[in-house]
Amino acid sequence: MSSTRLSRHSTKGRTNVFLGGADGLRSEHHNGREEVHVNSELTQREDSMTTIMAFRLASVVTAIDVLVSCGFSIAAIIRPQVLVPAESGRTQASLLLAMYAAAPRIPLALLVLWAIYKQATPALLILGALAGAMQLLDAGIGLFQRDLRNSAGPLLFAVLQFFVVYLLHTSVRIAP
Repeated sequence: MSSTRLSRHSTKGRTNVFLGGADGLRSEHHNGREEVHVNSELTQREDSMTTIMAFRLASVVTAIDVLVSCGFSIAAIIRPQVLVPAESGRTQASLLLAMYAAAPRIPLALLVLWAIYKQATPALLILGALAGAMQLLDAGIGLFQRDLRNSAGPLLFAVLQFFVVYLLHTSVRIAP
C-alpha cells in the first residue's frame, strides 16, 4: 500500500501536518502536541453502509410483515375455515369482519412496497412502526382469545418489526 504524505511547516507556531493514505488518519503537531483526526470521508462511507444495511434489513422485515398480515386477511375473506374453527362456518358477519380486517392491511402493504421501491427512509420508519403496532394489536387479540398460536406469531413479528425500525432510526440522522 502506498501512502501520500504531505508536510507543512510554518515559521511562527510550529505546525506539521501529515496526511496518511490507507488508514484515513491525519496527524498534526501543534507546538509539541500531536492531534490525530479520522478522515471524515471514511467515516461518512461507513455510516452510509450502515444506513444501507439497516434500510435493507428494515425493508425485508417490513415487507414480510405486511405481506403475511395482508395474506391472512385475504385468506379470511376467501377461505375463513383456514383461520377459524370449521364449526364457525362462513357467515355474512364473518365475511364482513374479514373485510374490515383486510381494509387497512392492503393499503399498508402497498404503501410499504412503494416506500421500499422509492427508498423513502422516513416513510419506511413511519410505516414500519405502524405495521409493528398492528402486529402488537393482533397479538393482543390472540391473548384475548387465549390462543397461543394467534398471539405468539404476531408478537414475534411486532418485536422484530420494532427492532428493525429502531435500527433504521439510529442509523440515519433525521432532523426533527
